Amino acid sequence: MADGVTRDILERSIDELPDELRSVYVACVVDGMTPKQFAELFALTRRL
Repeated sequence: MADGVTRDILERSIDELPDELRSVYVACVVDGMTPKQFAELFALTRRL
């Protein structure tokens, strides 16, 4: 039961993220993409 409750809380929290942060989370954590792969896919560059 606790696992189901934890999953529900996590899913709701992810749903509440702004779109740009949710896409990073899903790509990197769910799809297993590295930050470098994500940056290349979305043509992101590092800003110093």
